Amino acid sequence: MTDHLGDYLEPEFLENKIYSSKAFLHKSYQFKNEESKQRRFFILNQLPQEDDRIIIVNATTKIQRREKARRRQPKVLVRIPAGTRDYIPEDSIIDCESYAIWHKNKFKGMVKNGQIELLAPLPSEIMDKLYKAISHSRTISDLDSRLVFSENNDD
Repeated sequence: MTDHLGDYLEPEFLENKIYSSKAFLHKSYQFKNEESKQRRFFILNQLPQEDDRIIIVNATTKIQRREKARRRQPKVLVRIPAGTRDYIPEDSIIDCESYAIWHKNKFKGMVKNGQIELLAPLPSEIMDKLYKAISHSRTISDLDSRLVFSENNDD
């Protein structure tokens, strides 16, 4: 079985599957000062289907660069060994201090336009490490922290 799922799903169904798996591939995403390429993202919201703000982190193979950038804050980093999933062929790292926030409408648009592909979920032990790592973030707002750690996001 492949870890890439949902190639021919309706956008609404695919969106809900991504919220469940909390893992997706953006087929051509460009960060500032980098080339556009496929990027693996992971959703940290406890209840993303109910939130307007989607808290995401991405995996990179630029391990030394991330470790150097966070040498004073190593607890925000999570290593993912090669082969954890077939979409992680090389050792990778996630920097939870570099999380991003996407509005749900932006996310829905990317799903509808076919820019996003569903991936199998990360193992629970790695997701647990991600939640622990983002708890060490110095920049996460109270609102975003509630979206990540609260099971009931009602105010």
